[in-house]
Amino acid sequence: MAKDLESVTAILGEHFENYVILVADSKHSCKVVFDNHFAAKGLVSVAKNAIDDSFGSGMNCFEIDFGPLSDD
Repeated sequence: MAKDLESVTAILGEHFENYVILVADSKHSCKVVFDNHFAAKGLVSVAKNAIDDSFGSGMNCFEIDFGPLSDD
């Protein structure tokens, strides 16, 4: 898993100014990887609000579609 996480981190670093990666590595824990502490706090806050709004609106299924990976 560490190699996969490094690969994803490298790809995101090439294409995005800031990123946060949350990966469930065991049943009740996760790994968090980010490029900028302050940006990560903001991104996680915005993501939490988006998820809260989605569940609060009666949506039964929350899905994040990252789409297919393109070969750049």
